[in-house]
Amino acid sequence: DRIPNEYLKYLPDEGLDFILKLFNLVLQKEETPSSWSNTNMFAIFKKGDPLLPENYRGISLLNSITKLFTQILHNRITNWTEFCNPLSEVQSGFRSGRGCLDNIFILHSIINLHLRKKRGKLYCGFVDFKKAFDTINHKLLWNKLYEFGISRKIIKILENLYSKATVSIKINNHFSDPIKINRGVLQGDVLSPKLFSIFINNLDNFLEENNCREVSINNKYGIRCLLYADDLILLADTPIELQKKLNALHKYTITNGLEVNVEKTKIMIFSKGGKRSQKIKFFYNKQRLDIVSNFNYLGILFSSSGLFSRASVDMINKSTAAASKVIGILSKSNNSSWETKDKLFESLVRSVLVYGAEVWSLRYLEQIETVLSKYFKYIFHWSSSTPKHFIRCELGKHRISYIVFKLALQWYVKILNMPANRLPRICLERQLDLVENSNDQIYNWAIQLKQLFILAEHDWLWMNRDPHIVQSNIKNMLDTYESKLFSEDWERIKNSSYNPIYFSLKSVLGIEEYFYFKVPIKVTRLISRLRLMHTRYISFFIAKVNYKWDAEDTCHYCNLN
Repeated sequence: DRIPNEYLKYLPDEGLDFILKLFNLVLQKEETPSSWSNTNMFAIFKKGDPLLPENYRGISLLNSITKLFTQILHNRITNWTEFCNPLSEVQSGFRSGRGCLDNIFILHSIINLHLRKKRGKLYCGFVDFKKAFDTINHKLLWNKLYEFGISRKIIKILENLYSKATVSIKINNHFSDPIKINRGVLQGDVLSPKLFSIFINNLDNFLEENNCREVSINNKYGIRCLLYADDLILLADTPIELQKKLNALHKYTITNGLEVNVEKTKIMIFSKGGKRSQKIKFFYNKQRLDIVSNFNYLGILFSSSGLFSRASVDMINKSTAAASKVIGILSKSNNSSWETKDKLFESLVRSVLVYGAEVWSLRYLEQIETVLSKYFKYIFHWSSSTPKHFIRCELGKHRISYIVFKLALQWYVKILNMPANRLPRICLERQLDLVENSNDQIYNWAIQLKQLFILAEHDWLWMNRDPHIVQSNIKNMLDTYESKLFSEDWERIKNSSYNPIYFSLKSVLGIEEYFYFKVPIKVTRLISRLRLMHTRYISFFIAKVNYKWDAEDTCHYCNLN
């Protein structure tokens, strides 16, 4: 409709009153204007053969007024699906107060709970649906909405909206004639993920009806599958049970008009080690599935060992790649301020590194510290041998581990605030029970977090499960942890043979003032390099000339050291 959202946002009262009357009229008559169902699609080339349609990503644009109306329907349906007739607990996608971290934590916890046992294994099928959102049968969707308890009025309105749905595709700056949409939910509509979640909500019950067993979390709770929108994991503790779930899934897809992409569906067998038996094979609809050692689930690389050593390397590589792009941006811009460099690091580099870090990184805190030092070494042309603790003190930067601990505490409090039937809470409670009987950090996230409580001198708080008390002590805990980290860095600097002079040069806690000077970047680089260089191996640039020498070499003029 070519109406910017900002125009609707700043409408005067008369305009808002008009839209209110229009929406009420639609609700009353259960009929939407035909133009509301029109969609424009832009095909964005991804990679591969440009003549193949599957190598393009479709970006759909709906009318702004349509999206505003469906947002209202979305809010009403959400209230129903969260408070009156909740969606299945195994579904975390596009739900208020839930996110990718929920499923990452749940999967990691269940893996740990099985691998801690002798010869324990967990069998997982990572299922990829082929164009799941685009293949939904409309008639079946309306029936499922009705069975779920959604208002008949809302269903009638959606039926009317979808019955007139068309799409025009932009090709060579021209739009095609409207094409009728007979299947799938509308792209670009906020309501579509919610409709899909309701459509697939009965999958867990279907597995139960087909005699598929749960994987136990504790004596009371278990889980058969895990969903994030259309990202599905089937879980089993034996190969036979996983194959049974795959067979049941095939029956479900036939009944519900869905299709599994066999090539992208992968099997992982989580175990402590040992060679996998070549006899173990899995099939979907008589097609053999690949068994892999690693799988990227919701942005985190899971390994068959159940550990995150490869994930840490993967996240370091991703953040290093992001750092390279940031450095490219900085090299092309005239902005040499410290604030810009620091802000870009935090928003574009560190944010990539610490995604999900509260779950995966607690055993790899030292490894991930390298990202910060590499970034600033490159920007300020510091020697590759410059120690990380020197860099942190010069810049007044927190360790990455401080940020991770803060995120982990926030996640811990969030779980403690969850109702007792939430899966992350159930998983945490089980791990907390095991803390009392084992000190094995490898397969228990709670024990790893407990060690950070101890480092922060708040081990007394660990036994308290009241989220309000933990929350009220977070600042003190982080301050103590930060102080210990700084003291550790400072002690290493005092005893350093790399640059014994630096200890007397460091004048302030935090970043040195010269970084804020309005001078060319080459001046800042020279000052910082002189301060942070090795006291024996001297090297710096002036006017693109590299001056370097070994302080223990004989002087060319007086033959003295």
